[in-house]
Amino acid sequence: MGLIKILFQLFLIYMLYKFIFNLVIPLYKSSQVMRQKMNEMNSRMKNQEMNTREQAAPPKAAPQAKVSKEDYIDYEEIK
Repeated sequence: MGLIKILFQLFLIYMLYKFIFNLVIPLYKSSQVMRQKMNEMNSRMKNQEMNTREQAAPPKAAPQAKVSKEDYIDYEEIK
């Protein structure tokens, strides 16, 4: 009876080991990689959005110089 109990406990330990190292740890690592890739994608999207906003914004126009009356030529209508 003692040998069967020990074998059963060793089998349970082995199954627990397989479960942890074949499922839990790879799942944890893949979730970390996915989280990192999502963060990179979000930061790239934010950078791209900022770039498009900067390009879409109209450039600030330089103040126009005041035109004096001397620059205009009088116009006379010819019939």
